[in-house]
Amino acid sequence: MKQTVSILFAFLLCIPAWALSDIKPVHLRCNYKINPFIDGQSPKLSWELVSTRYSQVQTAYQVMVASSQALLDKGVPDIWNSGRITGSQTNQVAYKGKPLISARVYYWKVRSWDKDQNPGQWSAVASWETGLFDKSEWKAEWIGLELDSLNINKEYHLPPRLI
Repeated sequence: MKQTVSILFAFLLCIPAWALSDIKPVHLRCNYKINPFIDGQSPKLSWELVSTRYSQVQTAYQVMVASSQALLDKGVPDIWNSGRITGSQTNQVAYKGKPLISARVYYWKVRSWDKDQNPGQWSAVASWETGLFDKSEWKAEWIGLELDSLNINKEYHLPPRLI
């Protein structure tokens, strides 16, 4: 029995320290919004941290961005992998991945290292969607009321502009 307890205790001592960190990023935001539609090519990413440990701080972080949630779930960030970045910044972290493409959805997640330099859990996946970046991508026709049909003369004229 004593030998079993000793083996169990020795096993517990061999568990990697990172497995014990519970620091976790939550409330992910892009340009201050949750899963937004953005019109720029330089989004800023932010998150908050939770932990059950008192006085916990972030000492590093890693951001992954992918073109699909499936790739991100597999740990294959085809758009950007920041790698481990030392620092406590959790607000307005600049995106530095591949150039963004118009009308696409991007998926991202982040993890933080705690005050003991142990990596925590990955956050839940968040996203942002890009708008149209170039004028030539806009294709539209005017819609609305045909004003000429309201005039007896079949020609609509605006009143003269007073200066």
